[in-house]
Amino acid sequence: MATFLNERFGDREIVSESPTRLTGYSISSTGVDHRFVTLIDGDQRKKVVVVPPGETVSISGLNEPYTSLDVESEVGDGQLVVNIDHEPRMLGEVEETSN
Repeated sequence: MATFLNERFGDREIVSESPTRLTGYSISSTGVDHRFVTLIDGDQRKKVVVVPPGETVSISGLNEPYTSLDVESEVGDGQLVVNIDHEPRMLGEVEETSN
């Protein structure tokens, strides 16, 4: 798990520079504006999470592969607390698919 505190506009934090699997996240905001948090895979923006003012958005049970994982805060005020749950994975690992 990695935890990041972010109070500035446009901050980007490295979660993992190697292949990883996103298993969940919890994002809290103390501000009065919506916060937009982007999960980035290499140079590609993969997912944007919108956090309403003063609330927490969380999800678990994910199984999403990333070649590398960064998190970026794009807009907002107040303090943003981002907890990312992830585990390392092998680059050639076969992805599971459900039928």
